[in-house]
Amino acid sequence: MKKLVCLISIVMMIISLSGCKKEKGNEEPVISGLSNPVTEVNTLEDLNGECNTSILKPAVMGISDERYSYIEMGTYRIAQYQFKVNGYEYTFRTAQTSEDISGIYVDEKTAFEAGETDYVKTKELKAIRWFNSNGQFVLAVYDNGDMKEEQFRNIADEFIALSEAYFEISEYDELSGSYTEEVSLNAQAKVYSNGDNATVEVSLRNDDSSVCTWTMTIAYNQSGKLGYSDMIKTLDTYNEDGSLKECNVIDAIEYGYFTLQNGKLIWEGSNDPDTVEWVFAKK
Repeated sequence: MKKLVCLISIVMMIISLSGCKKEKGNEEPVISGLSNPVTEVNTLEDLNGECNTSILKPAVMGISDERYSYIEMGTYRIAQYQFKVNGYEYTFRTAQTSEDISGIYVDEKTAFEAGETDYVKTKELKAIRWFNSNGQFVLAVYDNGDMKEEQFRNIADEFIALSEAYFEISEYDELSGSYTEEVSLNAQAKVYSNGDNATVEVSLRNDDSSVCTWTMTIAYNQSGKLGYSDMIKTLDTYNEDGSLKECNVIDAIEYGYFTLQNGKLIWEGSNDPDTVEWVFAKK
């Protein structure tokens, strides 16, 4: 079961990724909290499923107190793996973005330069950030300055060696996201990548009391179209207080297809007269 919590409430994570500055003086770090929500999950497998990653547990002896969560950033998610080794609290983050995901700041400025692969340390914290073709990676430890640099580097090397396999990207991942229909202006769509296919959910609010939903699984066929053979059309009705009153399957128009043109999903192959040639643009 996932548990939604606020990033500010995860005290140890904020501490472990608190301010620092590169090899300069003893400036006091400025802790900058983020308002983005954090969702906790139960296992590393769950985390990989939520973030389309393949994070592997390093072969480090004595790992304990493992925790897994992801941070919702709008256009991407930051996968976060926290654990302890010999009493030290580590935070590992990864995401497919060039934006700084470290959460390490001093004087309201990031300790890492844009796109920079680097190592930083202060009297309280050590951190390393690196990039490869799969994304951005950050490992940090709050150590009060009493951890040997070699000890941290050894654990970091384990993560760096494994990071080439962290992301499993399919052709459907680029389709994932929320869409708005350009013809009716009332319909919305969400696309979820499943790796070797994708799930599409199209919804149209008729009024305050009912919503029509089309759900299907799409996959590229030999002609390059995104075909489906399992579409279900349902109608949800709601009570005045907004609670669900009834959900009815009103049709099962099984076959059809979308085409992808200039980043837009065009529902050219719809057999439902209500949705013929709807055009969905990504938000």
